[in-house]
Amino acid sequence: MSIIDTTHVDISAKTSQAPPAAAPTEDKTPGDGGDNGGKSQDARPQTNDLISTILDKHGLSSPEELADFVDRIAELQGQIGDHDPEELLKAKTTLDAYQREWARREQVKLKESETPEQTVARLEKELAERDRKSMDSDGKRKQAETAKRAVKGYVDVIGATIAAEKAVPAAYVPFLKKFLGVGSPVNDVNIQDRAAVKKMAREFGVKEVMDFAQLVIKDYREGKTTIPIVPEGGGADPVVADPKPKNLTEARALAHTSLRALFGKK
Repeated sequence: MSIIDTTHVDISAKTSQAPPAAAPTEDKTPGDGGDNGGKSQDARPQTNDLISTILDKHGLSSPEELADFVDRIAELQGQIGDHDPEELLKAKTTLDAYQREWARREQVKLKESETPEQTVARLEKELAERDRKSMDSDGKRKQAETAKRAVKGYVDVIGATIAAEKAVPAAYVPFLKKFLGVGSPVNDVNIQDRAAVKKMAREFGVKEVMDFAQLVIKDYREGKTTIPIVPEGGGADPVVADPKPKNLTEARALAHTSLRALFGKK
C-alpha cells in the first residue's frame, strides 16, 4: 500500500492563494478634517477673525482701509525691491546721525576759525534766515487760506444767485454754473500744455455746449419752453438822422449847436 504525502500539496495550495485585499482608505480632504500640511482645519483661524485681528493691530476700521493699506505696502515693496525694510530704516537712521555729526563738526570749525564779531554776524544771519523761512511759510499758509475763502465765497454767491432766479430751469443750472467757472475744468488746466488744453476744449467745451443745445431742443419739443417774442426793432429807440440845413444860416446854427454840445456849454 502506497502512502501519499499531502504535506506538499497543502503548502502549495496555501502559497498559491492571493493575499487579502487591503482595507480601502478614505480620501481626506482639507475640508473633511484630513491632513492639511500637518495642520488641521480647526487650527486655521477663520477669515473674519483674521481680518479683525489685522484691523485691530494696525489701527484700521474697515476692510476697505485694509485694502488700501495692502496696496501701499505693495507699492513700497516695488520701490525698495529686494532690500530689507528694516535694514533700510537702520541705514537712514545711521545717515541722519552722520549728518548731525557733520553739522556739529562744521559748527566747531567755524567757531575755531571765526572772530567773535564774525560769530555774532553769522548767528544773526542764520537767525534772520530762519525767521525769513518761517515768515514765508506763514505767508504761504495765509495766502492759501485766503484763496480758499475767496473761492468758497465765489461759489456760494454764484449758487445763491442762480437759485434766486426762478425762471432758470433746474436742468440748466449745472451748465450755467460751469459757464460761470464753478466746477469747470478750465480752472485746473495747464495752459502751457497744448495737448491738455486741446483735450479740455474738445471733451468739455464743445461737448458741454452741444449737450446744452440738445437739452434746450428737448425742452422745446416737450413744451417746457417757448421761443421768446422779440419786438420789432429789438426794443431800441429808432435812430433819427440830423436834419439837413436848408441854407447857410441854418448850417451855421447847426454847427454852433453841435460845438456847444461837444464842449458842454449851454
